[in-house]
Amino acid sequence: MARLGALALATLGLGCSSPAADLDTAPLVEVDSVTSQSGAVQIDMLAHGATPVRGLHTMQLIFTNVSDGAPVEALELEIVPWMPAMGHGTSLLPQVEELGSGVYEIDDLDLYMAGQWQLRTGFGSSDNAEPALQIE
Repeated sequence: MARLGALALATLGLGCSSPAADLDTAPLVEVDSVTSQSGAVQIDMLAHGATPVRGLHTMQLIFTNVSDGAPVEALELEIVPWMPAMGHGTSLLPQVEELGSGVYEIDDLDLYMAGQWQLRTGFGSSDNAEPALQIE
C-alpha cells in the first residue's frame, strides 16, 4: 500500500507547475497601467509576456508621481494577489524588493488558475491600487 502511495505522489509531481525561472523567460512588457485611488500615483505592471501562463511568477510594478512624473521610492507595499471571479487569493505571500527609480520587483506571485488576477496593492498611509492581468 505504501508503494502505491509513493507512486501516486510521484505521478502527481509530474503535473506540477514549473519554477518561476522557467515561466519568466520572455521580456518584460506592460500588461496594465492604473492610477491609485487618490489619483496621485500611476502604477505600471510589467510581466514576462503579454499573457502569462499559470504558475509562480516574478513581475515588476513601477510607481510614478502623476503630478511631476518623478519615481515614487521607499514605499512599503502590501500586495495581495486576488482572483475576483472566484473570490479568492493565494496562500503564498509575494515578496517585494525595491530596485530603485520607482521600480519594485514582486516575486513568488502564485497565479495558479487561468483568468483575471488583480494585485491588490496598498502603499503609503492610505493609498491603494488594483493593477490586473490575464493568466492563461
